[in-house]
Amino acid sequence: AGMDYFARHQPLLETARAACRRRGYWSPFPDLPSRYPASAAAQQLGEAAFTARLNADFVLDQPGQGGWLGEEVSPYTQRPLGIRYPQSDLDSLFSAARQATESWRDATPQARVGVLLEALDQLYRSQLFELSFAVMHTAGQSFNMAYAGSGVNALDRGIEALVYAYEAMV
Repeated sequence: AGMDYFARHQPLLETARAACRRRGYWSPFPDLPSRYPASAAAQQLGEAAFTARLNADFVLDQPGQGGWLGEEVSPYTQRPLGIRYPQSDLDSLFSAARQATESWRDATPQARVGVLLEALDQLYRSQLFELSFAVMHTAGQSFNMAYAGSGVNALDRGIEALVYAYEAMV
């Protein structure tokens, strides 16, 4: 699957590589929410997805889970978000990470970069607005700042990091 992802995202990677070589500004993501494709609908879906997470456990399939944590309060509503996160034993998490390292180590640079470019693409296409609302209600950023700074700018830095990692591996 990683190679399929690499092929799918290779044009983006090559454009990003060229931008890094030039050390100029480039972003594949619109920096204003209104410029996002089907922005109004995407924003509504993102807000609904964030709202659905309120007063619920944020379920993750991770080893060593032994309890729940979470006491965040929205700086905008001044109400508890009611979202609890799993608390896991660190030794269990590090053990799982060591096991995953073996298959990740054996993957080609293209497969690694392909998987991570796909993850960035999925965050952009499927979860950007949900993440923007989450940042807004946890970090206190305005919606536009959460979208731009913690959303698309963070994705830009992710692509930039992948370019430099790829350059180091090939």
